[in-house]
Amino acid sequence: MITIFGATGNLGARIVRLLRGQGHPVRAVSRVRARLDPAVALGAEPAIADLRRPGTVEDALRGTEVVITTANAVLGTRDNDIRSVDLQGNAALIDAARRQQVRRFVFVSAHGALPDSPVDFVRAKAATEARLEASGLRGAILRPSAFLEIWAALLGEPVLADKTVRVFGKGENPIAFVASDDVARITAALGTGPERAGVERVELGGPGNLTALQVVEIFSRLSGRPARIRHVPRTMLRALPALLGPLAPNPARLMSAALWLDTADHRIDPGPAMERFGRLVSAEQFARERIAQRSDSSIPPEQRGRTAVAGGG
Repeated sequence: MITIFGATGNLGARIVRLLRGQGHPVRAVSRVRARLDPAVALGAEPAIADLRRPGTVEDALRGTEVVITTANAVLGTRDNDIRSVDLQGNAALIDAARRQQVRRFVFVSAHGALPDSPVDFVRAKAATEARLEASGLRGAILRPSAFLEIWAALLGEPVLADKTVRVFGKGENPIAFVASDDVARITAALGTGPERAGVERVELGGPGNLTALQVVEIFSRLSGRPARIRHVPRTMLRALPALLGPLAPNPARLMSAALWLDTADHRIDPGPAMERFGRLVSAEQFARERIAQRSDSSIPPEQRGRTAVAGGG
C-alpha cells in the first residue's frame, strides 16, 4: 500500500492519478472526507487524518509500505500553519512511519531548502529533511524548483489577458522552473522504483534556467501579444513582510518567497534528472499549452469537437 498525505492538493492529486493508472494500491489521506471523492473515483482507498493530530496519522499508516507526502500549510490560516503542519506535523508523520516500519518514505521538499532560508516554509522543509535523514528510514527527498503552474502563470496569464505583468524584483535571476506533472511523475517513480540505501536527495528543475523577464517574453512571442511590465522593487519586497507580519502572513510569505527567487541561486542542471527520469516540460512547452487552453476556452463547447476535426488532416 502507498499512502499519500496531501492527496487532495494540486500535486498530491496528480500523484494519486499516476499511481492508480499504473495499478498501484493507493490510500489517499485528507482531513476532509468530501475532498477525497476524486481519489476514490480513481480507486484509491480514503483515509481521514490530520497531521496536527498524531493519533490519526498512526491509524492512516497501518499496513503501509510506502509513504509519500506533499502536505503543507503554505497558504494555511489560524492553527493550520507552517509550525503545526510543516514542522510538527511532518515530524509526527516521520516518527509514526518509523514505528509502523514503513519501507520507504518520500518527502517533497524544495530546492534551496536551508535552515537559514529567509522564507519560513523553506526553513520548515529543511527541518523535515534533517528529521527524515536522522530517522533511520529509507526513502527520498525530492527538491523541485519553483513550479511553472504558480510562478510562470503569474508572469504569463496577464500577457494573455492584455493586463500589466507584475515582475517581483528585477526579474533577471535565472530560475529552473519545473512543471507539476514532472514533479508528480518523479515523486511516483521515487516511491515505486528500485530501493536505495538511506535517504537520497534529488534536485529537480526544468530544462532551462530562465529569468522572469524571459518567461514573459516567451508568452508574448508565442501569443503575439505585447507585454506591459511593472516591477515591484526589491525594497518593497523586503519592507512589506515585516510590516504585514502576523496580520497577513500569507501575502508576507509570498513576498518573501518572491524576493528569495529574485536574489538566491535557483539554477539547476537538468541533465542528471533527464538522464534518469526522461524528458522534462520546458517553459516554452508550458506556455504553448496555456495559450492553447485559453484559445480553446473561447470556443463554445458544442463547437470544440467540430473545430478539432476540421483542423486535423
